[in-house]
Amino acid sequence: MPAVHDRKQLSSISPSVDAAVETYADSQSPISGTAERRRAKAAWQLVIDQTLLRWLENPSLLNDVGVEPPSGAILRLAIDYAEKFRNDCLLPPEKIVPDANGGIVFKRREGEITEAYHFWTDGTIEYQQYIGAHLSERITA
Repeated sequence: MPAVHDRKQLSSISPSVDAAVETYADSQSPISGTAERRRAKAAWQLVIDQTLLRWLENPSLLNDVGVEPPSGAILRLAIDYAEKFRNDCLLPPEKIVPDANGGIVFKRREGEITEAYHFWTDGTIEYQQYIGAHLSERITA
């Protein structure tokens, strides 16, 4: 599995912070409250169990005209990252969709900011952040 890059490389819905103010609060989790962390973890677990693992177990669920279902390797990569994001308490995606070429996209929106993690068929992972319709950040790992 490729390494998950730090906050500066892969955002989680918030714009980059130039300077931090030390609060001596929980500095390890992107979501600070215990209840919010539990909800984020539970939402990620639903994504893993009810979408990604179901697709892995039964790829025919994704059969559609003109759409190539993701391979087991791409599904496993997406599951690995979903588990990492769950363990890091990142906000879960609003949508998980296969792309037409056998990849998978996690998509999340908050206000004007939209984020997408695209798992391409060659194992490349691309992060994109949009503010409105403007692409503000794009990182490939």
